[in-house]
Amino acid sequence: MGAALEAVPLDAGTRIELREFFGQSSAYVVGEKSAVPPAQEELAARWGAQLTLDGVIEEIASGDDGAVVAMAPQFGARPSVFVGLLARMAQTGRGALIRSVVDAVERDPDLGRTLLDFAVGAGGVELVLLLPRLGTDPDLEDSGGHTPLYAVAYECGSGA
Repeated sequence: MGAALEAVPLDAGTRIELREFFGQSSAYVVGEKSAVPPAQEELAARWGAQLTLDGVIEEIASGDDGAVVAMAPQFGARPSVFVGLLARMAQTGRGALIRSVVDAVERDPDLGRTLLDFAVGAGGVELVLLLPRLGTDPDLEDSGGHTPLYAVAYECGSGA
């Protein structure tokens, strides 16, 4: 990482901030949590969002569905993160989380298509059956012209 930072044209302050951030985030990944947020404002905001997302995932694992339902909507502005979180919530099979997923799809039907891709790929039969009943078109194609069913059939056929 150090070589990459040296190769990129950055001012010295940014280079130092990034080096410190990479050190802290690497330590976090291996379980050494740091209470010191990055000093640079954008990095601090993104790091805070990541820690919040990690907290929601921990709440899913611990079974605190009320906390999950309360925290999940804050990720709605980041659709790829939100859909992944909704998929994780749906995989639990727990009623409160399933209701929250259904509510999110009813509020924003576009989430249903992406969530259907997740559900099909993960073998989430209940969600695969539920999403079309909520109005998600299972025949919508992705940018490559493929439906979720085609994608999973292709993956199974290719041994992936």
